[in-house]
Amino acid sequence: MTPAIIELIKDAAKNAVCPTLDEQIYHDIETGVFTLSGGAKSTDVYVDVPVHKLASLNRRDFWSPGDTWRTATYKLHGEGWKAQVLKYFESQIEDQWFPAPNSTEPLTLRSFGGLVECSVGNHRVIAARSWLTAKYGCAAYFNSVRVRAFSIPPCVVRFLEQAVQEGSDVYISNISGSELGDFRYGDSYIELLLRKASDKYTIHGWLDDEIKPIRRSFLQRHLPIFFPSRFYRRKWCRLPCRLAKMILDDAWITSQIPSAKTW
Repeated sequence: MTPAIIELIKDAAKNAVCPTLDEQIYHDIETGVFTLSGGAKSTDVYVDVPVHKLASLNRRDFWSPGDTWRTATYKLHGEGWKAQVLKYFESQIEDQWFPAPNSTEPLTLRSFGGLVECSVGNHRVIAARSWLTAKYGCAAYFNSVRVRAFSIPPCVVRFLEQAVQEGSDVYISNISGSELGDFRYGDSYIELLLRKASDKYTIHGWLDDEIKPIRRSFLQRHLPIFFPSRFYRRKWCRLPCRLAKMILDDAWITSQIPSAKTW
């Protein structure tokens, strides 16, 4: 009896030797990556995407915190998946609908610098990553996929570069439009708060296309544990250093965008 397609995919994940399948999956809202684009307009293109550039998913429905791409593959149900699914994984995907029950939209990814998140198609992208990695190794890629590409402003790039050089995670706190009036620094509005794990008592603000340390009072500087800034009481998202490196490593997509088809 021929094994079910989903079992072939799970076996491929089990036998794949490329270590990138053992990287942790992140939930996109927990890393704060989207806020780093500063609301910039996206460029919507079809590009080839190295599968190991995928870092996050937009829902946590069947997978759990701490899951890797390999372990998440084991949790897929794959009901109604036929042989066409494997052909889809290796085809030019573009606007194709996934050949499975209840699939209603094309696979759509978002990129922030060089880091990629899945917007539509969590189940298929996990399965495809495992299947392609098992078959083609660490150099596997999704062929001609819809990507909504966001660039990262130079001031944010410089901050991330410094954090990566220090091997530090980055913490991000977004300031929503309704809050802007309460977050002024001099004559400018603070758009975003950033701090490095390597220097947790220094908070930086994104102000007028620059990221600057926010001045603290004498007590906040010398007794930060007892007199914390009000900014520490905000919700902070943790961006692991590994993901910061992925954002900075964007040559794979910037080299394709000038000649890419748009959607």
